[in-house]
Amino acid sequence: MNTNTLKMLASMFFLFYLVPTGITQHIIESSGYAIGDYAQGGVVFYVDPSGKHGKVVYAHQMGFIRWSEVNSNYNYSRSWSPTNGAGNTSAIIQNPNHLISAASLCAQMAYGGYDDWYLPSTEELSDLYQTRTLVDQTLNTIGGEPLGTHTYWSSLESNSNFEKAYALKFFDGIIALGSKDGFGNTRAIRSF
Repeated sequence: MNTNTLKMLASMFFLFYLVPTGITQHIIESSGYAIGDYAQGGVVFYVDPSGKHGKVVYAHQMGFIRWSEVNSNYNYSRSWSPTNGAGNTSAIIQNPNHLISAASLCAQMAYGGYDDWYLPSTEELSDLYQTRTLVDQTLNTIGGEPLGTHTYWSSLESNSNFEKAYALKFFDGIIALGSKDGFGNTRAIRSF
């Protein structure tokens, strides 16, 4: 084979490297990303039509934490987008009465060379729920924690009852309201 043929074949396969934790991570160079790939600091659960951009979920639970330490309308953050978890997260942590929460835990995380993690919106959690089988397979392979049947906080606040925020139940896919001062599971995601 000539050099050009070898270069072409090499670009069609995965490039492997070791991350500090010793987990082998693959990056797809030419064909784009696929759901279930371990890349960009997490496990891919959404890919846009180009295959070059998407969203990943962190491989581990962030903790069992309150949506907010304040459950009244004092924590009226206006995090009302069902699709923009990053924007919601920013709105939540900018609230003057806000100190510790699921959103701040995600926003303060740095992992895999990335520091742009956030608490997902309800739509992003729904995408994760729809792809959970492939995501869990990869999480098991890399030594992460499977999504399981937990209820996960979203970044979406109720705009009619400021003591409540939305969560997605992974045992049945239902999105429900929960009290902001109640405890729930948290998973950080990021876009790439």
